[in-house]
Amino acid sequence: MDLLLVDDEELARQRLRDLLAGLSGVRVVGEATGGGEAVRQIGQLNPDVILLDIQMPDLDGFQVLERVGPEKMPLTIFVTAFDAFALRAFEVAAVDYLLKPFDRHRLVEALERARSRLAAAPAAADPRITTLLQLVEERRQLPSMAGRLLVPDGQGQRVLAFDQIHHVEGAGNYVRIHTDTESFLLRDTLASLETRLDAGNFARVHRSSIVNLDRVQRVEPWFSGDLVAILEGGRTVRVSRSYADGLRQRLGG
Repeated sequence: MDLLLVDDEELARQRLRDLLAGLSGVRVVGEATGGGEAVRQIGQLNPDVILLDIQMPDLDGFQVLERVGPEKMPLTIFVTAFDAFALRAFEVAAVDYLLKPFDRHRLVEALERARSRLAAAPAAADPRITTLLQLVEERRQLPSMAGRLLVPDGQGQRVLAFDQIHHVEGAGNYVRIHTDTESFLLRDTLASLETRLDAGNFARVHRSSIVNLDRVQRVEPWFSGDLVAILEGGRTVRVSRSYADGLRQRLGG
């Protein structure tokens, strides 16, 4: 099987290479550091299987599926730390998902599932990728309909509208949500919360930060290609180099 590895983190790709080393019958034909690059390499390399991260700059894993289309998409193994809803969708629609962190045994198990699928039918004939896209679209419509979150405030739970949020910081299994005057600690992952926020108004700018685009007033250069986003009220959020171009595009640059 020809494999394409897609992850914006070099350490994550290195770990995949280490786990794949010595496995018979598999060959890594390419690596991509973002969604746009993944789309191009799928067209150029025609891999049998893609190990696809979800959270990436420029295009996320869902957008890769949409850009390539179900008829041309390789068999997909998601490499993710996504929430339960997404995992159920992957079980229905993808070959497998690998929940970070995973070991060699789990990776081999996923590859064997892909091998069995290849032997049974070509990836282009698999209707479950189409099912995934439908589920993704349904999920993306949920935040725009809800437009709010329940957050603990010490006395109970407060209803917080999306447009009140300035930025969000992630730390493991918790996120801190900042408004203009307050902050709230919520037990959730940044990746999970990102799928619930309105994708049209919020953007990932760092592996541990999301900003409300409507609250960004200035963008200034920082060190080593990074940027600083200056929000209403003067708060600053670091924008890592890998997300800088995507943020500029989202802001109209």
